[in-house]
Amino acid sequence: MVREREDSGLVLNRSPLTHLRQAMADSRTQGLLRADIDTDALATVIGTSCVGALHQWVATLIDDDRFLARALLALDVALAAAAADPYRDQLLAPLRTRGTV
Repeated sequence: MVREREDSGLVLNRSPLTHLRQAMADSRTQGLLRADIDTDALATVIGTSCVGALHQWVATLIDDDRFLARALLALDVALAAAAADPYRDQLLAPLRTRGTV
């Protein structure tokens, strides 16, 4: 019964982290992120934060707007922390303008 649930559409066959990992690796290759950044770890941190927000959303502790704000905050914090020097100000900008979440 548990195995059949995979076909129900309630479970993703592929992890969305695959695309996030690739995007982080591409950003490092393009020089947006520092060369010493472990992009797999960075993607995992972002994904974990989004899952936390998702749990709160599912439990109706936060609404759609708050969920989006928290997911974007996780992404912005991770990118700012990993930014290469030429892009640091650009990747910090969303954090400077974002309200509290």
